[in-house]
Amino acid sequence: MSRFKSIALLAVLILISSVADVHAQNASFGKNRVQYETFEWRFIQSKHFDIYYYGEKNYELAEFSAQSLESAYLQLQADFDHEIVDRIALIIYDSHNDFSQTNVVALPTSAEGIGGVTDKFKNRMTVPFDGSYDDFRRTLHHELVHAVFNDMFYGGSVQSIISNNIQLVFPLWFEEGLAEYTALGWDTN
Repeated sequence: MSRFKSIALLAVLILISSVADVHAQNASFGKNRVQYETFEWRFIQSKHFDIYYYGEKNYELAEFSAQSLESAYLQLQADFDHEIVDRIALIIYDSHNDFSQTNVVALPTSAEGIGGVTDKFKNRMTVPFDGSYDDFRRTLHHELVHAVFNDMFYGGSVQSIISNNIQLVFPLWFEEGLAEYTALGWDTN
């Protein structure tokens, strides 16, 4: 009987481990982003921003971003009466297809329709360029509002939120509405 118990226990352990392995495989499926390209990252700095880009041809886009962000920051600094504490990073992708490969921030599996993301954990912006400089400038301004809010109310990082026990959370409609309003002005759409 002791041999039967040992065999039964071994069978149960094998069954449990195989079920756990199958469950683990199903849970992680589709969560890793496939990266089709290897990007050679470069960066430039402006007074308040570190701008990361790839490829030689995107240097002009990085310079445009630096000028747009510095201009938008001057407006936000006057509007909110706040100076950022740390430099803010911007990561530029030169297409939405490249942006959908990012591992910088967690994106939904279908990243279509996302114009940019500001990471609350590290207070960095990630934005794809869609070919329109006007839309890109507006998106940069929009994401910068999120970054300035992170800096102003949360100290710019999760470490600051935890160490200072900050429990202030703004509703999404308020954060997105304010970011759009400051980027576009009053717009009936």
